Amino acid sequence: MAGRWTSWRERGPPVSKTLKQVRAGRLVCAVVYTTAAAGDSPRARTQKQRASTAARDKLNARTSFQTLAANFDNGDLFITLTYDDTHLPEDREAAIRRIRSFLSKLRKARKPRGQLLHYIYVTEGGCPGGRLHHHLVVNSTGEDLEEIRRLWIYGDNVEVRRLEFNQGHTYEDLASYLTKEPREWGHPQVGERTWTPSLGLARTEPETETVPLDEAGGRIAARTLSARMDQPPFDRSPFDGYALHSADAAGASRETPVTLPVTMKLYAGDAPASPLPAGCAARIMTGAPLPEGADCVLMQELTDSGEETVQLYAAMKPQQNVVFRGGDIAAGAVIAEAGTVLSPAHLGVLAGQGYAEVPVYKTLTVGVLATGSELLAPGEAWTPGKIYDANGVQNAARLRQLGFAVKRRHCSDDPEEIAREMRELLAECDAVITGGGVSVGQKDYLPAVLEQLNADILFAGVAQKPGSPMLAGKIDGKLVFCLSGNPFAAAATLEQYAVPALLRAAGRCEESCLLPRTTRTLTTGFSKPSKGNRYLRAKAMGGSVTIPGEGNAEAHSSGSLSAMIGCNCLVELPAGSGPVTPGEEVEVLSFVQ
Repeated sequence: MAGRWTSWRERGPPVSKTLKQVRAGRLVCAVVYTTAAAGDSPRARTQKQRASTAARDKLNARTSFQTLAANFDNGDLFITLTYDDTHLPEDREAAIRRIRSFLSKLRKARKPRGQLLHYIYVTEGGCPGGRLHHHLVVNSTGEDLEEIRRLWIYGDNVEVRRLEFNQGHTYEDLASYLTKEPREWGHPQVGERTWTPSLGLARTEPETETVPLDEAGGRIAARTLSARMDQPPFDRSPFDGYALHSADAAGASRETPVTLPVTMKLYAGDAPASPLPAGCAARIMTGAPLPEGADCVLMQELTDSGEETVQLYAAMKPQQNVVFRGGDIAAGAVIAEAGTVLSPAHLGVLAGQGYAEVPVYKTLTVGVLATGSELLAPGEAWTPGKIYDANGVQNAARLRQLGFAVKRRHCSDDPEEIAREMRELLAECDAVITGGGVSVGQKDYLPAVLEQLNADILFAGVAQKPGSPMLAGKIDGKLVFCLSGNPFAAAATLEQYAVPALLRAAGRCEESCLLPRTTRTLTTGFSKPSKGNRYLRAKAMGGSVTIPGEGNAEAHSSGSLSAMIGCNCLVELPAGSGPVTPGEEVEVLSFVQ
């Protein structure tokens, strides 16, 4: 692999290296991975293949690449810290304690100068025959070398190099180098980060791409798009008629017409060859530019439609019937802010500005995993006790409607199978949504699976019905939402929690990610009191909102599916509220479009 970050010494038995470009979710990373050497045993080949799977390459190279690109630049430092024989730590845990102590001292040394410390470090030496050492990427302050050497007291070999990113020395190269040892010798699991960042590093932005304008509908603008020119780019005629000097039409009427010679004819697309002389008219068609000197347009219906001369039947005022340059949009005006979902109207305006392609955020891929041994895929033969996976299909369809790519699967209640499917989806997708297995039943294994995958739990349970048992967490920086297996409970929490977070991650502007909240008047009621916060599917139109089922609480069971048809919002009933009746005003959360 090209680049300055590949000059590391191989340790252990000789192996063969293969350069391959792999798609790591939203990134394309060049990675070096181990392949079987000619003399390897079958067992050795199997072990090496397991240690360097594409999924793990994706997992480690992707996140480190993104973080590096967002926080470090040319001139920052790549540091290698080694130990002498006297200070060689007993094990990896002892080495990590020492590197953390070193970083704490470096942070304190910078603090009096008002200089922050940002870093990423990896600890290596876990491979056969390896010696513990550390690689770090650190932001530079200009006063680093002697300070680093003074603070590292465990060995004299301190290597410091300046980062220099260019076409041949890339962030991908450095990311691959920092994550090389786990790929070569380790067995990192999904959720196990093999590098450690400092707190406060900048968040990475979604990756962008440039697409043809014709393909940009429904995509999210990656930067603010502005008008390149005035539109229209010249003063033009709004209809067929005659361009003239308004003063030349003074006193004209059907009883007293004014006659002018027609000295030019202009069609849309023509450029006037000369100014319009005073006392003359120009035959002009819709959209054609006004010649210099003309200050109004008289519609053809108020003339005799003459070709060589024309009789004018109406007086004119200056600037009458003129579409002025920049009257639609002025050069520099914003067409779409970054984060805007591009509509057909946006594309039309952009086309009028000469845009052939636009920068957009790359589409996020969301994994949808329905769990349950009772589930059948649609199309399978039904057997007693089984149900079809309607929940997964519904959630996947909603995500596709919002512009996400989706990988949908279902699996049994076996926790090992769930974990395996989760690992695969996490390697392939930017986020994962599960359905079922989150409550307190004997086969509700999702909490245990998340623990097994080293998830950082964001919240467990929400104070509402339906959907109260849902979980949300992060695994290696990727969002995971574990929703109820009941269709409406899953749909309600998908809209309230997963959709806004995913849209924000996809690059949409903040205000368009949140469910619009309004007050509307009920046309139907709901017969059941609400001990806790309750959300009902509903149909909003104008200033009113209709709860399906004519107030029948059974129609709003979390397991009920058909009542969702046609619904575009949730009615919010706060905790402690009683039954609601037609005519009452309620809070309504409209689904994001």
